[in-house]
Amino acid sequence: MSKLKSKIELFYHINDKTRVMLLGHSMGNRVAQYFLKWVKENYGQEWIDMHVQSLVALGGPFLGAAKTVRAVVLGDALGLEFFVTPHEARLMARCSASLPWLFPIAPALYPDVVCRIRKAGAVRDTYSEQSLEDAIRKGGHKSWDFFSTYHTPDPLLYAGKTVEDLGVPLMDAPPVENLIVINGVNLATEIAYYFQPYEGKGRLYLDPSASKFSNERISSINPKGFYISGGIAYETKSTCQNGVHRSGDGTVSKPFQTSIIFVI
Repeated sequence: MSKLKSKIELFYHINDKTRVMLLGHSMGNRVAQYFLKWVKENYGQEWIDMHVQSLVALGGPFLGAAKTVRAVVLGDALGLEFFVTPHEARLMARCSASLPWLFPIAPALYPDVVCRIRKAGAVRDTYSEQSLEDAIRKGGHKSWDFFSTYHTPDPLLYAGKTVEDLGVPLMDAPPVENLIVINGVNLATEIAYYFQPYEGKGRLYLDPSASKFSNERISSINPKGFYISGGIAYETKSTCQNGVHRSGDGTVSKPFQTSIIFVI
């Protein structure tokens, strides 16, 4: 953080005291948000007002991203399937120190319940809601342990609260005069998962049978009629949300792009 602060001060002075524009992409916006909160805490709002003109956020996942849950529970090769085995993909996601930065925040604000688990032994198709902590613990407890040790107590991130809570510090607007948010649209975006217990292993895997509920409005299973494939629920460009047929950018859900998340 101190190195970034020094760089900004340098650019400010060598450009005739012209304020700096910060540009962040994806997780980089989380870094920029944290930096601005850190510098305000340690050097005051006056330093930001003097040196920073704006933050331009490209695809900023300010409330996290549902797909990080799948990455930790099942692994994500990040497009490198030709080079990375499924085991290596799981290991890569679970050992990532940066991935917890994008765990979903305040899932009550998400378009749907992020995690559902099929009830074992039920005669009919029945799913129950699964908390993010339970799902991540079963899929990658080391990721949750890292998150609990370093992220939860940080006063600039969660201040001792959980990802389920509203009003964690990460939901505060970046303390900058101008915040410009730019997002892509109309890509299939993961928003929820249907899991099934791995019998006798205490782990979870996706339930492909949930695909039969795709585009069907069924209470407690798919109440908003999202498209489901392979146990993953997506919003697509044909999904009607808030009166508009449009989806997110592949990572950030459309409602997060159209709703006012920050109160400035």
